[in-house]
Amino acid sequence: MTNNILLKHGIIVNPLQSSVFSGDIRINDKIIEEVAESIENKGEDKVFDVSGKLLMPGLVDIHVHISFCPDGHYMLAKAGVTTALDLGGMPEKIIEGFIKCGAGLTLGFLYPLIPGKTLTGADPSRSELEKVTNYALRNGAMGVKILGGHFPLTREATREAIELAHDRQCWIAVHAGTIETPGNICGLEELIQIAGDNPVHIAHVNSFCRGAGKNNPLDEAKRALDALKTVPNCRSESYLAIINGTSGEMVNGIPRSEVTKRSLVHRGYSADLEGMKKAILDGWAKVHYHYHEKHEIIFPEPGSALDFYTEQNSKVMVSFAVNSPLSSIPIAIARDEKGKFIVDALATDGGAIPRNVTLKQGLCLVNFGALSLNELACKACLTPARLLGFKNKGYLAAGASADVIAVDPLTAEVKLVIAEGQVIVQDGKVCGKGGHFISSGDGRKFFREKSIQFLPTEPEWLKI
Repeated sequence: MTNNILLKHGIIVNPLQSSVFSGDIRINDKIIEEVAESIENKGEDKVFDVSGKLLMPGLVDIHVHISFCPDGHYMLAKAGVTTALDLGGMPEKIIEGFIKCGAGLTLGFLYPLIPGKTLTGADPSRSELEKVTNYALRNGAMGVKILGGHFPLTREATREAIELAHDRQCWIAVHAGTIETPGNICGLEELIQIAGDNPVHIAHVNSFCRGAGKNNPLDEAKRALDALKTVPNCRSESYLAIINGTSGEMVNGIPRSEVTKRSLVHRGYSADLEGMKKAILDGWAKVHYHYHEKHEIIFPEPGSALDFYTEQNSKVMVSFAVNSPLSSIPIAIARDEKGKFIVDALATDGGAIPRNVTLKQGLCLVNFGALSLNELACKACLTPARLLGFKNKGYLAAGASADVIAVDPLTAEVKLVIAEGQVIVQDGKVCGKGGHFISSGDGRKFFREKSIQFLPTEPEWLKI
């Protein structure tokens, strides 16, 4: 039976246009059938009155993390995301979470290259990297992710992994930082030199511009933007949240993640277990607590947070307020000499990390006049959809995929989410089930064998 939905009296935000207008949208099954100032109810339509609400394409977030906590599916859906790319998920965990908590999203994932876990060490041979990359692609991943700032590889291994991904024409995302160079502005500049002409997804540009040492975050933002202009084959994203997200795990009393070490030192705490405990009690380190009943991650009060951190033997995620608006805002809105955004997309590095704030913070930039509504939709919907290889997502027009969200422009609260023509969130409650995977090449066989629905894509920018 055909699923007809009619959205009435919304403020339509289409990134393919230069202005917004009041109007209606009719959805027929999985496709937008019509967008006009007024559309008559055919009688069999399910009608939603969205008066005063922004009607936007569903957000396309190309940097999320949900494999370690499947309730990230719910958190993304409630934030208005309809398509997402997990940057570093193990196939079995991704599939398990999808089956358990799928909320109607279209989801892709990358396989993490982690020394001592998915790699034998920080300086793997090209043959090992090739073997691991082939495994990732055969098991449904769109490519691989280097978590350099957290778990760095050597400079040469980073280069080999990037060149190998280019040879295979698969996705590679990199969190800057190597054994030789920390994951700050210097690590970003090093990554850009390593990338050269190869297509690389440069993750969360703003996170490399926090003010290393005596540096000013604004000066680092300028360095980052200047560097990005030298690698036209790379693609990049940034986020607008103040907090980061990192592992709180200790190994022999020392943080496992380099990012965690730097976050503690950034505020004057020692990079060890005692420093972490003090940072938690002071409220600087925020411990992630899984609130199962609400399907979300929250931050407990400091005392309860420390108790939970201790109970879990440090094996939890933590966040620190290390991201500076002095760099995040200019990175989000900067354009080159031709008027093109230097950083291609807005993402969150969120999902199960509670910083899915693209709409909340993005609308602040709109209210300030730094972005128009259509430009926000371009950076958060259209451009990332095109990067993923979808020509029918990220905009609102006849023939486009029926991924639509209704948003209160004053509160940024998402009132309605429609993904592939199905209502998955209504009045703040997730009602979606299942979803689709994004797949290219070898991964299609993997999903067919598991009888999991997928949408085939071939991202053109990877073919350069």
